[in-house]
Amino acid sequence: MLDGWLGDAVGDQAAETIRLATTELVSNAVRHGELSADDDIVLVVDLGADVVRVDVEQPTSAEAARVLGPDADRDGGLGLMIV
Repeated sequence: MLDGWLGDAVGDQAAETIRLATTELVSNAVRHGELSADDDIVLVVDLGADVVRVDVEQPTSAEAARVLGPDADRDGGLGLMIV
Protein backbone atom coordinates (compact mmCIF):
# COMPACT_ATOMS: atom_id res chain seq x y z
CA MET A 1 0.00 0.00 0.00
CA LEU A 2 2.54 2.63 1.08
CA ASP A 3 5.64 0.59 0.22
CA GLY A 4 8.16 1.46 -2.44
CA TRP A 5 7.24 4.89 -3.75
CA LEU A 6 6.86 6.41 -0.27
CA GLY A 7 10.35 5.35 0.81
CA ASP A 8 11.70 6.71 -2.45
CA ALA A 9 9.93 10.03 -1.85
CA VAL A 10 10.66 10.66 1.84
CA GLY A 11 13.32 8.17 2.88
CA ASP A 12 12.98 4.83 4.61
CA GLN A 13 12.86 6.14 8.21
CA ALA A 14 10.13 8.70 7.50
CA ALA A 15 8.22 6.14 5.43
CA GLU A 16 8.26 3.71 8.35
CA THR A 17 6.91 6.42 10.70
CA ILE A 18 4.15 7.24 8.21
CA ARG A 19 3.29 3.54 7.90
CA LEU A 20 3.07 3.22 11.70
CA ALA A 21 0.77 6.24 12.01
CA THR A 22 -1.36 5.02 9.09
CA THR A 23 -1.69 1.59 10.67
CA GLU A 24 -2.85 3.23 13.90
CA LEU A 25 -5.45 5.34 12.10
CA VAL A 26 -6.85 2.39 10.15
CA SER A 27 -6.85 0.18 13.25
CA ASN A 28 -8.75 2.83 15.21
CA ALA A 29 -11.30 3.17 12.41
CA VAL A 30 -11.89 -0.59 12.43
CA ARG A 31 -11.81 -1.05 16.20
CA HIS A 32 -13.76 2.01 17.31
CA GLY A 33 -15.66 3.09 14.21
CA GLU A 34 -18.77 1.01 14.83
CA LEU A 35 -18.54 -0.24 11.24
CA SER A 36 -20.79 -2.83 9.67
CA ALA A 37 -19.47 -5.59 7.43
CA ASP A 38 -20.58 -3.58 4.38
CA ASP A 39 -18.82 -0.33 5.38
CA ASP A 40 -15.69 0.85 3.60
CA ILE A 41 -12.68 2.69 4.96
CA VAL A 42 -11.04 5.06 2.49
CA LEU A 43 -7.31 5.75 2.69
CA VAL A 44 -6.05 8.88 0.93
CA VAL A 45 -2.34 9.72 0.81
CA ASP A 46 -1.24 13.14 -0.48
CA LEU A 47 2.46 13.69 -1.01
CA GLY A 48 3.44 17.35 -1.15
CA ALA A 49 6.81 19.05 -1.39
CA ASP A 50 7.19 19.39 2.39
CA VAL A 51 4.39 17.28 3.85
CA VAL A 52 2.73 13.90 3.65
CA ARG A 53 -0.95 13.89 4.57
CA VAL A 54 -2.75 10.65 5.34
CA ASP A 55 -6.53 10.68 5.69
CA VAL A 56 -8.53 7.70 6.86
CA GLU A 57 -12.21 8.17 6.19
CA GLN A 58 -14.91 6.06 7.76
CA PRO A 59 -18.69 6.33 7.48
CA THR A 60 -19.32 7.08 11.18
CA SER A 61 -19.79 10.67 12.24
CA ALA A 62 -17.19 12.81 13.96
CA GLU A 63 -19.54 13.02 16.93
CA ALA A 64 -18.98 9.30 17.53
CA ALA A 65 -15.21 9.82 17.83
CA ARG A 66 -13.68 10.50 21.20
CA VAL A 67 -10.22 10.50 22.67
CA LEU A 68 -9.72 8.41 25.78
CA GLY A 69 -6.69 8.68 27.99
CA PRO A 70 -4.63 5.65 28.97
CA ASP A 71 -6.24 3.33 31.50
CA ALA A 72 -4.53 0.32 33.10
CA ASP A 73 -7.84 -1.58 33.02
CA ARG A 74 -8.33 -1.05 29.29
CA ASP A 75 -6.32 -2.45 26.40
CA GLY A 76 -4.87 0.42 24.36
CA GLY A 77 -5.63 4.10 24.70
CA LEU A 78 -2.34 5.51 23.43
CA GLY A 79 -2.93 5.39 19.68
CA LEU A 80 -4.13 8.92 19.02
CA MET A 81 -1.39 10.25 21.27
CA ILE A 82 1.08 8.55 18.90
CA VAL A 83 -0.60 10.02 15.85
